[in-house]
Amino acid sequence: MHAPARLTISSVETIPIRVPLARPFRGSHYQMTHRSTVVVRITTDDGIVGEAYAGDEDSSLLEIDRIVNDELAPKLLGEDAYAIERCWELARPATFDILRDRRIGLVACACIDAALWDAVGKALGQPLWRIWGGYRSRLPMMRSSKTSAKPRHNFSSNNRTPIPGSPKTAAPRMAAMRETWPASRLPASD
Repeated sequence: MHAPARLTISSVETIPIRVPLARPFRGSHYQMTHRSTVVVRITTDDGIVGEAYAGDEDSSLLEIDRIVNDELAPKLLGEDAYAIERCWELARPATFDILRDRRIGLVACACIDAALWDAVGKALGQPLWRIWGGYRSRLPMMRSSKTSAKPRHNFSSNNRTPIPGSPKTAAPRMAAMRETWPASRLPASD
């Protein structure tokens, strides 16, 4: 496979997705009634399509979609997707609007960033972990649930173990996990 010398961005497409949950999901500081995300597709002149989904936003989903389409996409058309830093410089002003939550602009930029990196990986025929200098193709991860304190080895991506309740009630559960799990495999707590 021959990688193109330049990845000229020819289009940016978004697909906002909002799916109701069967019941509300609650974390230590939040509640969700829908799973929401924005799928971003960046297509290059060579037909390479970088795709990513970013954000788990419900109330700001359509605002993120609007920022990507109205503010970021016009600046990126014709740019080289290999020039990630240049694309970030062009996208960054979306975070400067003092009349909206800066985080919303950052999520919109993250949508673009992830899709650009996907396009670069596809163009080079390499996984991103290798492009970024990694040396492992798999990482050990732990997953647990409220119903089980037993470790289950898992080689999937991003896992966090929420420890619900106040610090006073969560501390005994963390202590039980520390007794059961090897120190190198302890989960992050919420």
